[in-house]
Formats: sequence, structure tokens, C-alpha cells
Amino acid sequence: MILEQIKTRYLYILGDKLVGIYVHGSIAFQCFHYDTSDIDFLVVVKSSLTVEEKTMLISVILDLDDYCPTKGLEMSVVLASVCNPFVYPTPYELHYSNAYKRDYKIDLVGTCLDMMGTDKDLAAHVQVIHTCGICLYGKGIDEVFGEVDAKYMIDSIREDLCDVLEQAKDNPVYCILNACRACAFILERKVLSKEEGIEWAYIHFPEQFHLVLSMAKECYQTGKPFTREYASIVEVLQYAMNIIDTNVIKYQKTDMITDLNLPYSLHDQRIVRYEIEKDCLRLYFERGLFAVENLQYVDGYLEFEGIDWNFCNMYLMDVENEGPFNGYKYNLQDFIAKGSEPLEIIDEVYGYHRCKYSGVYYEDNRFKEFLMEIYYQKANYVVKAK
Repeated sequence: MILEQIKTRYLYILGDKLVGIYVHGSIAFQCFHYDTSDIDFLVVVKSSLTVEEKTMLISVILDLDDYCPTKGLEMSVVLASVCNPFVYPTPYELHYSNAYKRDYKIDLVGTCLDMMGTDKDLAAHVQVIHTCGICLYGKGIDEVFGEVDAKYMIDSIREDLCDVLEQAKDNPVYCILNACRACAFILERKVLSKEEGIEWAYIHFPEQFHLVLSMAKECYQTGKPFTREYASIVEVLQYAMNIIDTNVIKYQKTDMITDLNLPYSLHDQRIVRYEIEKDCLRLYFERGLFAVENLQYVDGYLEFEGIDWNFCNMYLMDVENEGPFNGYKYNLQDFIAKGSEPLEIIDEVYGYHRCKYSGVYYEDNRFKEFLMEIYYQKANYVVKAK
């Protein structure tokens, strides 16, 4: 009844702007427990929401609150453009969970205006939608959502568990179950529910942890308090985190050298993907980074921190070998947002907190030239550690 109300009222509010509504979490995994689970769903829209639309969407959730399970609803609204190809960390237009219910009730408009940014957890949500999600309304799942790269899932998992020992003092059951299913993905690339994660851990974790695992599962299913001492929880979580830390691909950063002795070269490299996270820009290349010293390509990317977007530009030029030319100047953020063909770098120049890349791109059945300017506070080559 709750989901049908959401579908009907969201379609009325958003109209043609609504691409689809997709259920994930325990309902999708078919292990929903009214007393211990929440209702998770993702809303995909064609274009950005107005403040009025945001307040109306949240008002629907607040109206339904009396009928919801204790843990309530968790909802995020994302643009279709960040779903395929999948963008990570994923920008969102709006978010709701019980943690923000009080804020929305006190200041609905103000909280709606503040509630946007990026969320690494959305990688895991979209992966669940791919695995067993329910299309409540709209286009098919495979049509809307691109593949989630495993490294995004791993980073999302690691981020979620970064302070798991501290979290376990207040919520041991959630932490144990989450760590178990995280191990299943890290080791076997299995996307499991919390209960399935516990069952997987029974097989793969030492027998000494079985009592803690079985109690965590029972508490999750029934809502009973977890009564084991904290030390036993720590042992299980430390074992799980050791699995995760051992198997996560670790990357190391090298400060970009601004003289002529560059450790990596971008000559003849093709920029195939961009990631933006606030004032951080990452450039990914078709073949990783070219290591000058050993003359081979390595798994890595370029990261710029402290970007000043006001002075980052892209110049696209339609030019023959000689003579006059026509062109267009973009702010770099706007250029990235509109999407483009891969750019092939011919030359790279680095100065004090500034770099310029020039090269060619293919458009309208012909090669054209580009010049990219990036202003930043710090730049790093990020490569897989040996």
C-alpha cells in the first residue's frame, strides 16, 4: 500500500520528468521484516527538481510516516544522466531517511535546499537493483542503469565500514551483518542481503564466531537486543575487516612533478571518463598511465584537488592546417556535463597550480583540436600499489 501510494503520488508530482521508481534493500532481497527493516527505493528523473517538487516529494513520505515500519523509508532521487554510464561518487538531487525526518518537519524548504550532493552508498544500491531490484514504475532496470564497476563497489564498502568498530558500540547487529556481506562481495563478487551474508559467513568464517553470527541473525529477524559482550563483536569485525583490507586494491598517490622529468606521460593517451567530487577532478585514460621509467602502462588515473572551476576552461577549435578557425569556449564543468567523444592528448604543459592539455578529438566526421586548462591546489598521479 505504501509503495503504491508513492508510485501514484510521485507520478502526479513529476509527470513526464519521472523516468522510474526502483525498489532495493530487504524488500528486493525478499527478507523484509516489518520491525527491523526499512523500505528502500530510488527515484530516477530526467532533469533537476524544483524546490516545489522536492517539498512535495518529501511531504508524501511524511504523510505516510504513521503507516511505515519503525525504520521508515529511505529514498534518493538521482538524474538519469548519472545512472548510465554510472557516475561515482553518485550525485543526488534529494535524499530522505529517518535520520533527517526531524529536520524535514522543522524546516521542510530549507532542508530540501540543503539535501543534495554525492553519496558513495548509491553504488551499492544500484548494484542491488541490478541483482534483484524491483521496477515499481517506469523504464526497465537495464535500460536505466549502467554497470557499476567493481572498484566503485569496493570503495563504497570500504567507506561504509571505515569506522565500523566505533559504530558497533551502538549498532552491533547492523555492523556484523554488513561486514559479512561485504566480505562475500570482496572475495566472491556476490551481492547478498544481510541474512544471506550471515549464512555465507557461517561457511567461510571460523567456527569460533558462529555463536555471535547466529545471535546477530536472530536479533535482526526478531528485533531482540544483542547481549554478547563487545569483545566478541570486535573479534568478528576485525576478522572481517582483515579480509576486506587484504583484498582491496590499494592505490598510492605520487605528487605531480612540475619540472620536465615527469614520472608518467599522457602523450597519445585518450581521456575516456571524468569524475567530479566537489572541488576534486579525476581523469581516467584508455590505458591507465604511461610510466616513463619502465616504458609501460600502469593501472592509474590523474587527480586534481582544490579545483578552481571559475578558471578551468575547454576550448574546442574547428581548424584546418593553416588559416582562420572557429571555436567555442566552455567552462570545464559544463563541457564534462554535456558529454563528449574521447579526447586524445598530444601535448601536456604543467606550471604553478596550472596545467594545459592539447590534442585532437573526433566530431562531425572529422578531427578537431582542443585545449584544456585546469587550475588546482594539488595534483596527484594515483597508481595501483605494488
